[in-house]
Parts: sequence; C-alpha cells; structure tokens
Amino acid sequence: MARLWALPAHGAPVPIANVASGASAPIQLGAPAEEVFAGIARLAVSFEEDPAAVQPTGPYVLSGPCVRFW
Repeated sequence: MARLWALPAHGAPVPIANVASGASAPIQLGAPAEEVFAGIARLAVSFEEDPAAVQPTGPYVLSGPCVRFW
C-alpha cells in the first residue's frame, strides 16, 4: 500500500493517507488542507505492508516540496 507522509522540518513523519493505485488518486483529508499541511516542508510516499503504519518502515519512493496549489 502506498502511504503519503507529511515531513515537518523538525519531528517525525506524519501519516496523511493511503493512496490507491491508478492514474488519479484523490485522498480525503481529516481537516482542511491549510491545517493538515501547516508547517510541512515536504511530502513523501512509501510502500507499507501495514496500511495503518504510523512510521515509515522502508525508504521513500517519492518525495518533494509541499507547495500550495489550491
């Protein structure tokens, strides 16, 4: 399962959502994006066996800056 992580400048990665495979993968956030991503500099994706993982267990396969496009 692909899992999206928020990477704050300081502190542990924060799990955001599991991402379904496909050309388009919308996700539901538990709060407005402004709150979820406040203070988050980067986003990353890892593949996890446990869809409820609270910390990544393997390397990030994608990562990049968290920028506002909404």
